[in-house]
Amino acid sequence: MDSNDCNASFTALPSSPILHYWGIEVVTPAKRFSVASFLQQHSKTDVLEFLQATFPDKRQIILIPSGNGDNSSLDSYSFEVLDQIVHFKPQVESASIIHEGNRQAYDSLRGNFLAANDAERPSFLVLIKDFVHQELFENISSNIHKGFASWTAADVGPLLLLNNRKVYSTDQSKCKATINRERRNNNTQARAKLASTQRELTPAGKPRRHISDTDPSEDDLPQSDSSLSETYKTYGQHTVLTWRTAKLPQF
Repeated sequence: MDSNDCNASFTALPSSPILHYWGIEVVTPAKRFSVASFLQQHSKTDVLEFLQATFPDKRQIILIPSGNGDNSSLDSYSFEVLDQIVHFKPQVESASIIHEGNRQAYDSLRGNFLAANDAERPSFLVLIKDFVHQELFENISSNIHKGFASWTAADVGPLLLLNNRKVYSTDQSKCKATINRERRNNNTQARAKLASTQRELTPAGKPRRHISDTDPSEDDLPQSDSSLSETYKTYGQHTVLTWRTAKLPQF
């Protein structure tokens, strides 16, 4: 078998709803990747090559939950946040992202970053992220990290949501509660919009005439409404979203 066979196995995985804590609460169908199951059918090298081919962009790698509208990824983590992430070890895993086998190389990159001046640090941070990106795949293909969930974001591609970091929940009651809350919010907004339209009509049912010296521009629009509309377009119709600020689980 090769990485193409691994990709075919991944494509054939069933999808089930998850609740992804990604700046906002996203309920979407996702595939669940079990490393142990894949290693029964494919070699470590095939799994590694599959991961490298499927998730080449650091924006696709999600290692912690996020809130307040910030859909963060490996590409956007600060050095301080990333340094904590790579040393976190869940109880069910044998090692953190950075472990004895790769610690010396990471510490060298880390030391270069800390010794650099402000102008040089961004380029050194990119090197650290490139290293973490590759080591993450090495760890997954070695079954150090037990698995991940994946769904496709329209502007990024398939995402890798690493297991055991509270990045997402498979609790179907939470998924249903999020969907129901969004429906209620949509209904409330629709009623408010209808009431506003009715207030603008004359008794004859015609719109009232407003006299203004200037036409409204995009700058006059409420930023929240504009932001919500843009975010919805980004994720596409297959995903149910709620615009309430996500209450994140403790990480």
